[in-house]
Order: sequence, then C-alpha cells, then structure tokens
Amino acid sequence: MAKIKNHGITEINYDLLEKIIAESEHIRSSVYERETYMQPRLNHEDKQITEKCADWYKHSGFAIRIKNKKFNNCFPDSFYETLNIVKDTAKSTLYKFIPGQFTPPHRDLMGDYISNSDVDKNNLVKVWVAISEPELGHALFIGKEHVIYNVPKGTTLQFDFENEWHSGVNAGIKDRYFLTMIGERIQHG
Repeated sequence: MAKIKNHGITEINYDLLEKIIAESEHIRSSVYERETYMQPRLNHEDKQITEKCADWYKHSGFAIRIKNKKFNNCFPDSFYETLNIVKDTAKSTLYKFIPGQFTPPHRDLMGDYISNSDVDKNNLVKVWVAISEPELGHALFIGKEHVIYNVPKGTTLQFDFENEWHSGVNAGIKDRYFLTMIGERIQHG
C-alpha cells in the first residue's frame, strides 16, 4: 500500500506564479517522446508495460509542461525547510492538463534530474503540489488504493514516486494545473 505524506496546504505566491506561467514556454509532450523518460526504461523491469502504454496512449497520454527556475520563488523558505529540499537545486515543472488529458500509469525514475546531476537518487526529494482549485474530474491515482481528488489548491503531497505506479487525469471541463518539484535533500550535520 502506498504511503502518502500530506504536508498540508502550502503558501504559494499565486500572482507571481501566474506571471511566470504567462512568460514561460508551454511544451506539449508525451513522456514517450522524451529520451530522459524512455532511456532508463529500456533495460528496466518496466520495459514491457512502458512499450504497451506507449502504444495504447499515444493519442491521449500527453501533458503541457511549463519549466521555469523562477517557480521556486513562488514558495517561502519555510516550504523548503519543511520538505528538506535545497532550494537552489530544486527543479519545478508545472503541468497543465486540458480536459480529456492524462498521464498514463508510470513510475518516476528521475531521469531528467539525474541526467544533469551526479546526485544519488536516495538524496532526492520529490513532491506534488495542487495548483488549481478542486474541480470535477481532476484526480491523481497512486497505486491501487489511492485516488487524490477534490483537494484544495496548495495541497502538497510526498510519496514514493519511483516505486509507486501513479497517473493523473483531467476528466473534467476546466483546465487543471499541478506542480512537481524535485531537489536534493538538505544534509544536516
């Protein structure tokens, strides 16, 4: 059973967030088009299911990704301290799901982050943050037991992204936004 840690509602500067969204490039992409997603899976136990999903979901399994280092400035320092993330190494990606859009079932191998860093995977922290108000059809599935639905914007969750299969969907009528952040664990001592 998936262990989900709910960090509560995060204080976010939404005015700054909206400004950054407006000035950033919006890239429509499928995980199956990204080398950093596919490459680690070619010799991984997930290879067979990844190949099936690439075929099954080739027309609907995509996301609009918005990457900008400035997103890190939308969160207070207390956010990074609570989550034990080094702010300077944190990489945030905001996702926009239009109605009918979803991510297929997957596990995160942190390929984007690791390909540009020499950090040990065990020293990484990843969180998911709801950016939209709760709406009909906006859901996150984690493992076989959990559906995250109808959570207030700012809700911040942490779970084992690498070992827990998960999938997100917008089966509603309004755009859905959420953000994922990954960064190096603060080393104490």
